[in-house]
Amino acid sequence: MEFKKITYERYKEIAENFLEKHNFRKGIIPTDIEMLIKKSGIVIVAFDGLKKDYSVKGLVAKDVKNDGPVKIFIDARHYEEDEFEYKFTLAEELGHILLHFDFYDRVHTVDDYIKISNSINDDDYRRFEQQARNIASFLLLPQKEFNEYVIGWIEKNIEKLIGFNYESPENFSEIISRALSRDIVLSQHVISRTIINRYPERVIDIIVDKFGNALKL
Repeated sequence: MEFKKITYERYKEIAENFLEKHNFRKGIIPTDIEMLIKKSGIVIVAFDGLKKDYSVKGLVAKDVKNDGPVKIFIDARHYEEDEFEYKFTLAEELGHILLHFDFYDRVHTVDDYIKISNSINDDDYRRFEQQARNIASFLLLPQKEFNEYVIGWIEKNIEKLIGFNYESPENFSEIISRALSRDIVLSQHVISRTIINRYPERVIDIIVDKFGNALKL
């Protein structure tokens, strides 16, 4: 199966349309991804041993007759214990549903998913997963709300941040991501990558433009 290229503008558009459809553009980050998924009619199933036995933390499956709810299976231990990580897993699986729904026509069980995903060549599978991660970022941390949150947080803490020798804007992003991670209970890695790598309006560019002189970035 071929997975066509998608622009960041398109990821953003799809995510924002979905959030607005379910009334989740309320300026709150991160998005309550569990509530969003349930409100959209998708069922979350905690699956014991998913990561241990199948080497995946989450996956999507359709009802056999296509007249029941779509299900997101998530490793039970990951779901129950990885407070800073599991929300992105759910957002990523929701991203697969929004981008790759046809792929799951023959996926009704965990074994179906493993069999079909193993049939995809490595390059296509990497694109398949990266696309889901890209849209997951826009779902969990909508761009406008996230950018405003990060800039507001820096403004509030600017006196504490001035005077340190930051090696680069990227290093600054890594450092503040630790604090942001604690504040919003989300993976530091996800926050840092969202600041540095997410287009079309990279937060790091806004940070440098607004605070670069004060912070010597």
